[in-house]
Amino acid sequence: MLRQFQKPWFMLAGWVHYLAFDLWIGAWIGRDAAARDCPRLLVVPCQVLTLLLGPVGLLLYVALVRRALPSGRP
Repeated sequence: MLRQFQKPWFMLAGWVHYLAFDLWIGAWIGRDAAARDCPRLLVVPCQVLTLLLGPVGLLLYVALVRRALPSGRP
């Protein structure tokens, strides 16, 4: 895999994939948190981790926010 990423087209495809995933998931997290009236202090770390580590931020969001506020703030 490392050898493939030394080729410019594979590197471009990898970056586009990572950026598209991060941006799409980050936007979804923002919309979902707003619909649930979730405190921003819970959402911001999830979005930062999504930007930096992709699936880790999504898993943190699902574990923290969606479990803590399943149908919105009481």
